[in-house]
Amino acid sequence: MNSTGVEGDGTLGAFSVDSTVPGTAPRGFDAFLHEWETRIGAGFPQPTYSPATIADFRVKSRVAKVRDVAITDVHGVSAIRTAGNPGGVEDQVRMYVVRRGAWTLGGTRDRAEHTVPGGQFLLRHVGRPSHFETMPHTTAQVLVLPAAMLKPLLGNRIMTGSADSAEVRLLTAHSNMVHATMADLSPAGVEAAHSSLIELAKAVALHRFDDTEPLLAPALAQAAKDLANGQLADPELSPPMLARQLNVSVRTLQRAFATTGESATAYIRHRRLEEARLALATPSGRLSVSETRRPLAVRRQQPLQPSLQEALRPDPHRVRSLHQACRKLNQLRQVELGGVRASRRALAPTAVASGPSPHPMRPAPRRARPGGPPHRPG
Repeated sequence: MNSTGVEGDGTLGAFSVDSTVPGTAPRGFDAFLHEWETRIGAGFPQPTYSPATIADFRVKSRVAKVRDVAITDVHGVSAIRTAGNPGGVEDQVRMYVVRRGAWTLGGTRDRAEHTVPGGQFLLRHVGRPSHFETMPHTTAQVLVLPAAMLKPLLGNRIMTGSADSAEVRLLTAHSNMVHATMADLSPAGVEAAHSSLIELAKAVALHRFDDTEPLLAPALAQAAKDLANGQLADPELSPPMLARQLNVSVRTLQRAFATTGESATAYIRHRRLEEARLALATPSGRLSVSETRRPLAVRRQQPLQPSLQEALRPDPHRVRSLHQACRKLNQLRQVELGGVRASRRALAPTAVASGPSPHPMRPAPRRARPGGPPHRPG
């Protein structure tokens, strides 16, 4: 288990807990609840969980808080269920992005039970707490957002849709960047991260986002990178293809990548070369340069071989070490071969002088073929 600290004013908080490792489940729930209460705080209260969930809490979680937004990435090997009688008021907006498994939200007096399957999302305003349950091996991201900024867009609606929509891709990409950069955020970075989270959540509610907003450019570039990483083997992978999948123009996508210092085309090429390098460097793979073109959809016109030769240039120190080891092995082999020859000479039978030996170069007389003339020696 590892965790990062909380700012003095409670603006930021983050931790991660992994109780999927064998032997950690019995104390996994206590560790999770302690870190949540310490790092995230009372503004995001945890529900009461069932005794079975507490006893067998095999869950890998990663949590981050940025002001009044909480992001929880969870992978539950075991099922997670709440219990008790949830009461009180929760004036929050929650979004569930389920990648695998299923997340079931219990019904309330004015709402029926709803299950979010893998590959889908659900966005709704939460007025009253309700039970929830996940099936084993569920992977999801849950965002808790301020109601004041999102409730006017939602009202009493429950929004559902594909987790692969452009707006959800941008929001999850930005959430992952928040997790990765939490420890290094400056006050200005905290403000930018929080503002982007709110704007991208609004984009999900509105089914569109402002592609001219510079604040969203990093999220757009990261979402495009995530898409490209999953489609390196597609021969049609290109900046226009990524732009279509994210519902933006190619020019907008290029502007977003300009903030990273690398073009979209260069990123795709770099990732393909990296995958080809890994394939060639794997001892069990034994692929040739031409064979790496097919699974990575690299066109023959692209100068793949010079780039790979540069990427696979060996370490001189390692080469010298290998040469020295080869020389030592050759020396040992020569010593062993010399000993074998000496042993063979010692064991060879001694010739007995019983008359003149035949001429070493004269061939032995051949036998006559049946029915043929006898052989006459020359």
